[in-house]
Amino acid sequence: MASDVDDLRKQMMLYLLHDDVRCVSLHAPFSGRAFDQFNSSYKFITILREPISRFVSHYNWSSHRPEAHGYIKEDFDTFLETERAQSLGSEFVEFFADLPCSYDKRGAEAIKTAIANLRRLDAVGRLDNLPAFSRDLQSVLGIKINFGHENRTHRGANLVSANALTDRQKAIIHDICAPDIAVWESLFRES
Repeated sequence: MASDVDDLRKQMMLYLLHDDVRCVSLHAPFSGRAFDQFNSSYKFITILREPISRFVSHYNWSSHRPEAHGYIKEDFDTFLETERAQSLGSEFVEFFADLPCSYDKRGAEAIKTAIANLRRLDAVGRLDNLPAFSRDLQSVLGIKINFGHENRTHRGANLVSANALTDRQKAIIHDICAPDIAVWESLFRES
């Protein structure tokens, strides 16, 4: 179903771009077709979150919403052993490689393709550095953008804290997120 949703989102993006909508803001995978056709008239921008923080946050968000699509019912350690956790560790690659669903999203070629596509964008920000992203957006768009904070995970006793992970959990998550860590480090490697 996820691939169908991603295809629909790409189609929606193309529809909006063809309809000359001034600003399109959506969660849609990178589309080489849309980029190639519209990069001269639109700015393509995204923001990324550090992979391990994103992984833990995603688990916390999805494990506390039984009514929501994408609910994670497993406890954290059980979830770490699932195929879904593996998929969550390669979301950057899945979202930005623009490859068929059957392609190995954890493989070197997919990682390389995702990095190349992200480098084509007009701005790629880091959630942990909003001031720099704001400056990049002002430079690219010519206007100042203010950021709010949405999608906060509710505070509760059962949240997993990145600071409280065991060494075993850290090692597993690092392995799971290896594809996205490779993308992150390639884009944001300190000089």
